[in-house]
Amino acid sequence: MIVVYDERYKEEVIKLILYVQNVEAGVGISIEEQPDILDIQSNYINEGGNFWIALNNDKEVVGSIGLQKKTDDIAILKKFFVYKDYCGKELGNAALSKLYVRADFAT
Repeated sequence: MIVVYDERYKEEVIKLILYVQNVEAGVGISIEEQPDILDIQSNYINEGGNFWIALNNDKEVVGSIGLQKKTDDIAILKKFFVYKDYCGKELGNAALSKLYVRADFAT
């Protein structure tokens, strides 16, 4: 299930992003290098973009995708992550569908 981000999921979202980046992908990036994930409401939602999370059947965060609005004509897709165990289960496509509908502000 794909839902709009809510603060109650903050720690799970941070855990997801850091795990996928550093354990699954081996990127080696810290939370300090991406402060936007510490305040998703201000960095994505309040500025006219949005942020969605994918939840499994137990309502645990297993994926994320953000749309950060820069101008009326430009938005950036950010923080598109899904735990490896959930890849191939159509979560990414469902999340992208939500983003595409919201990104319509730029047309």
